[in-house]
Amino acid sequence: CESALGAGRLAESDAEGAFAVAVRLPEETRSERHLPMLGAEAPGYLTGSIALAWLARTGVLELVPSGTLEGRVLDGEGRPVPAARLAWQRPQYLQDARLGNLRVPELAPVLSAADGSFRLAGVPCGVDESVLEVVHGSTHFSLENVAPERPTEPRVLEVRLGRGRTLVGQLQWEDANLLPRAD
Repeated sequence: CESALGAGRLAESDAEGAFAVAVRLPEETRSERHLPMLGAEAPGYLTGSIALAWLARTGVLELVPSGTLEGRVLDGEGRPVPAARLAWQRPQYLQDARLGNLRVPELAPVLSAADGSFRLAGVPCGVDESVLEVVHGSTHFSLENVAPERPTEPRVLEVRLGRGRTLVGQLQWEDANLLPRAD
């Protein structure tokens, strides 16, 4: 757990998730305008935060599980594509029925391995407004609504990039003649 009052680890939970925090708030932070927050992070969950006043009333800080996208990037003939850049484009906030608006962290893009495989962890589960962008060379490809359904099962994807195309033709400038075709 970390506090907005200052960086640093305040507590660690036990195997059942219980923790204890004792904080003395400065006088200026005790008003309605200043709500000190407590942040928490754990592997397999989105980073969460809660107002200390709410935590004191409820005694519960609930984290939202995250999931994993994994799979392979292949070319038009089914061969692995190494070094393709995969980035999950997230909505800024998620609305949770119990927890309200949740800020969605930005995930660092990953590169596919030599065999085309990739793994992107920390993706919120069940998000409809998400896009996985795949870039390799001049090829850009987007997959919509690919968030994992459940945190315990990765969403497995096979991304097939189309064949590259070359455009052959003539270029005409406004006040110039046609240029010869380059073959």
